Amino acid sequence: MGTNAIQEEKIHCYERWVVFSVHGETCYIDGHPIDLLSMQVDHIIPEFLLSEPRRLADVLKLYGLPPTFDLNSYANWMPTCAAHNNLKRGRVFEATPLIQIHLQAAADKVERAQEFEKHMASKREIGAALNVLERAASTGDVDPNLVMPLIDAFQRVRRRAVIDKVEELKIPITMGFGGSDGGSAYARLYREIMNAPIRLTPTLVLRSAGLY
Repeated sequence: MGTNAIQEEKIHCYERWVVFSVHGETCYIDGHPIDLLSMQVDHIIPEFLLSEPRRLADVLKLYGLPPTFDLNSYANWMPTCAAHNNLKRGRVFEATPLIQIHLQAAADKVERAQEFEKHMASKREIGAALNVLERAASTGDVDPNLVMPLIDAFQRVRRRAVIDKVEELKIPITMGFGGSDGGSAYARLYREIMNAPIRLTPTLVLRSAGLY
């Protein structure tokens, strides 16, 4: 997106999905699970600083970021719940060490986020599926077939998350899924990530058995 601009930019629906997915489908403030429809994308360094260029320059310098750091990018976006995002909006922004930690967490996922966006099957299909979820939020009912592109995308992201975790923890890939202990460490990790419920809306959750 390039150099910062004064005008605020709208976050596309597929970008919301990428932010939600790449950061583990949880609120970055306290780590609790959130759903895709009601989640909000938070700007770690708040977007209002675009209208205060001198202050923004000072903040970027404080965190060792270049003047071209894009506030409207995966490097500055994190998923959060409405409650925490609204709480943050109501406070005066202070450049604290915690901000640096959040910026590093976002930076660690930028490459993966860009990869997910690049290989997304169809941004139009993802957008259509999200529209289905918005309509379903008022009726409490959704046809799983209409959100299959979204579900398929979730599964691809989660398979990538399994690989990343295996590399991080140096877990040997052994396929034993049985036994009283739940099988190998890899098998347990695979089940934990791949079988976790997909929270589409506050009331619609997808498991392997379907929506409930």
